[in-house]
Amino acid sequence: MPPARAPNSPRPSIETLLHAVVPWKFVEHTHADSVLAITNTEHGGAIAADVFGELAPLVPFHASGIDLARACYDVYRRHATERTIGLILLHHGVFAFG
Repeated sequence: MPPARAPNSPRPSIETLLHAVVPWKFVEHTHADSVLAITNTEHGGAIAADVFGELAPLVPFHASGIDLARACYDVYRRHATERTIGLILLHHGVFAFG
């Protein structure tokens, strides 16, 4: 059994699973205001799809945790191409990787 987490140590991010489901060594997660200004609007998904296309496929909104990780894995698996450099998480932020 692994040792218990030390009481004063930082908790792992709820997004840890999301970082683990994309097959890249380096993953950056941001809640970029510039992207949220687009995606958090009524037609944000369509606008983001036009702007980012296959470079960053869209992931529908899910609360952080296992459901978001599953959704990202599914979108990545179905829509990523050799040009894909990230995912746009609607109403959440951006995952970039390489």
